[in-house]
Amino acid sequence: MINFMISTAVILFLLAIGILFSSRPFMYGILRWKTERKLKKFHANLKDVHFSFEEITYFVPLPNRTPLLAEASMENIVTEPDFASFIFPEIKGLKIYVRKNKLEQLIAYISIDHFRLPYIDKLLYEKKINEQEYLEMSGYILLHPNTKKAFIEEIYRQMRVNTGNDSQ
Repeated sequence: MINFMISTAVILFLLAIGILFSSRPFMYGILRWKTERKLKKFHANLKDVHFSFEEITYFVPLPNRTPLLAEASMENIVTEPDFASFIFPEIKGLKIYVRKNKLEQLIAYISIDHFRLPYIDKLLYEKKINEQEYLEMSGYILLHPNTKKAFIEEIYRQMRVNTGNDSQ
């Protein structure tokens, strides 16, 4: 009976550890550690890594007069990471929504495959990093809070172009 309880406890412990190590927060922590380590190796930091908004896929024309979008404030624009799977997650991209009064509309998406980072591209081209490291670094930077904030600000700017609502 005691052996059965110990065996069960060990199995549950290993299962819990397995779930922890395959979770999204753990994945983000690993990507952060690897990216910061690589950038430090090349005497760079996250502020040295720039990106462009050119490859954003828009699902609605902006600016847009539909009430949900026309009346949205910057606080109504949210980002949500898009993962390939729940267990052993792999980042696919970043979804950008407008959420207001229990309504939601997907307005834009940036795929990890189209998220261009010239500095990281240069490291890959010079063979200082490999394709896997490139994807890991891109994934971390795409999920970084400052990057998400920049995408929100760009979407909001696009929503307000030539609408007369620039002051919101």
